[in-house]
Amino acid sequence: MSEYRTTFNYWFSHRILPNIYYANLEFFYTTVITSPDIMQKFLEEAMQKAVDMANGNPEIQPPFTIDEFIVGISGKTPETAVLIVAIPNCEKVCDCIQIAFPLLNTKAKYYTCELSSNPLDGEQFFIIGAWEQAGDGLKHINYGRAEITDSQSFGNLVIEMVYG
Repeated sequence: MSEYRTTFNYWFSHRILPNIYYANLEFFYTTVITSPDIMQKFLEEAMQKAVDMANGNPEIQPPFTIDEFIVGISGKTPETAVLIVAIPNCEKVCDCIQIAFPLLNTKAKYYTCELSSNPLDGEQFFIIGAWEQAGDGLKHINYGRAEITDSQSFGNLVIEMVYG
């Protein structure tokens, strides 16, 4: 995994999106999460902020390309569903990053699934993590390694974690 992808993943999934997401949780749930167009714009703005921050590091060398965000709902009912966002076809950025938001505000948390690699042998694997509000700040929970093959299986895993 390139240094660029690792750094970008860090900024995008661990700094930019959690801060935007929790800046105004009520607005996010009443406006952003209800409209695919607004969600697309929200993610594009977050992506650009992460790009800007990653580009501040002289070790980081773009270019990158992102065709589109794939947004869908995993689960059978709003009471047991999550919104899944996958970012496909990225070059040198975050080929396998996925994000999940529970549809119910009462279960609000921001889940991430991202590709990581073992620095000793180069083995690639997926790491599951989550952000939640803790007082005035954010708390990160690292759930560790997981077997993830597609957005549906990630969605099912998050549903299990959120709703039991």
